[in-house]
Amino acid sequence: MEIRELSRRVAQETLTLGFRYAEGATYGVANAWEWYVWDWNMGVAFYGLWKVQAALQDASMIAGMKQWIDARTENGIRSLNVNTCAPMTSVLQLNLLGAQANYERLLSTFDDYILRQVPHTPCGAIAHTTLASQNLGKVWADTLFMAVLYLAKRGMVLQNPLYLAEVTRQMELHFDHLVDESTGLLYHGWDDDAKKFIGVRWGRGNAWVIVSTIEIMEAMQDQFPAGLKKKLLAMLDRQLAALEKLQDAGGCWHTVLDHPETYLETSVTAGIAYGVLKGMRLGLVDAKYAGMARRAMAAFIQNIDGDGSVLKGSGGTPVKENAGEYNDIPYIVSAFTQGLGLMALSEALREQSPSV
Repeated sequence: MEIRELSRRVAQETLTLGFRYAEGATYGVANAWEWYVWDWNMGVAFYGLWKVQAALQDASMIAGMKQWIDARTENGIRSLNVNTCAPMTSVLQLNLLGAQANYERLLSTFDDYILRQVPHTPCGAIAHTTLASQNLGKVWADTLFMAVLYLAKRGMVLQNPLYLAEVTRQMELHFDHLVDESTGLLYHGWDDDAKKFIGVRWGRGNAWVIVSTIEIMEAMQDQFPAGLKKKLLAMLDRQLAALEKLQDAGGCWHTVLDHPETYLETSVTAGIAYGVLKGMRLGLVDAKYAGMARRAMAAFIQNIDGDGSVLKGSGGTPVKENAGEYNDIPYIVSAFTQGLGLMALSEALREQSPSV
């Protein structure tokens, strides 16, 4: 199927699922809640929708996102945590299209949470708070996409150096504490109290970091400190070199990257394809990874069904004890895998039409 039509189909299915379920009803679908609760799941989905919308110039996608967001924010957000920051990139974008008092209040509320209220670990990194847990003392790879990316975009809109300084501080802290020096890959988490890695070298966690790095550096442009940029891109290059060696012959990666007995997983594959292709386009990633990225793109596309659902993505994954526990997470059609898939498709669209 032609990429434009495939992108439309995945986008439409994402919005359809976003409106299929109502809070409090029973559907017999294990992850139905993620399509109606204000949380990171739909935040990732909408981030991908904005990318495809920009490429296709389809205003109906914006209208759909606005309808969903307005319905969830009418009576206020129930929980402030790192994960519930993820939809705020979409609120920020909607407010740029037409400022609204309710959006301004929401933006200010989350700004205050990230900058002044969120718990920090002893080293100063943001603790990855969720609906289920405060995760005090714990650093997660997910945080960069869920909260720090929003802070970077918001800081640029406001031209506030305090926001931008916190972004670069958090990026350096996350790289310094999550990178496994023996491999160049990142662990899912770091226990800053016990001073040890937690979890495994998890696929989607590595994708979160790649995507976030490219997106944040693009957003901040020359306001990203040059010395830190050089350091992080060198670490990113080492990570990509390790990933290239671990890519399956079919183009995907395993959910636990260095454990080939774990299943092949689509969200990591889409995320890496997007980050590398966009990174090359922006001059942040070496073109030597083009083959790896295009193999990943082709493999990801093979896992889109006729309805536009992205298949073989693992469900939501908190930090686990070992590779076996990560492998026990089931495949589901999720908002966040749809979102990462849409991001990848947006880069495929750009390759077809460089003027987009």
